[in-house]
Amino acid sequence: MIRDVLAGRKPYVLKEDIYAIWAMLAGFIIGMGWVSLSNPVQLSALCGVIVILRMLSVYYRWKLPRRTLQKAW
Repeated sequence: MIRDVLAGRKPYVLKEDIYAIWAMLAGFIIGMGWVSLSNPVQLSALCGVIVILRMLSVYYRWKLPRRTLQKAW
């Protein structure tokens, strides 16, 4: 994100790509305590699941819905 801001571009994570959702999901799972930070097996499994979801989203071109602002008048 910092790279994109310094380059004067819209940050990649703010576009319609589903990229940031997987990172937030992993953070949520860790934050809820469902995966222990001291257990490398659980962390590796979570990382593997997130990578697979990311690969599937690229392969199937999953996108976030776009919201367009329309004038009411």
